Amino acid sequence: MIRFVEETRKKGATPILFSSITRRTFNEQGVLIDSHGDYTQEMRLVAQEYKVPFIDMQYYTELLEESYGVEKSKELHLHFAPGENSYIPKGIDDNTHLSVKGATEIAKIAAQQIKALNIRLSKEVK
Repeated sequence: MIRFVEETRKKGATPILFSSITRRTFNEQGVLIDSHGDYTQEMRLVAQEYKVPFIDMQYYTELLEESYGVEKSKELHLHFAPGENSYIPKGIDDNTHLSVKGATEIAKIAAQQIKALNIRLSKEVK
């Protein structure tokens, strides 16, 4: 991450650090469980030390997943019964990768957060 920040700045660009998005990992009580360990905190510390804009996508996507709830949040990911999707004829229960709906919702969050940074790029986000 530090190398990315330094090389980006050397090229005259503005680095922005985004944490990973959450995975759909609910426990038996319906509570979302973190699956990234210290990665987000380490990124936050690098952003703070190097004065880099940081967007905590893990936090915002946790809010999104929780707002959908345990069952409905499957809509955000690749969950298809056998025969439901011609590209995945055997079906799939993938809690990491996003459906079109999930990708769209998360892209909206990222765009909103970029706008909120009030940096040069913010003016380009519609």
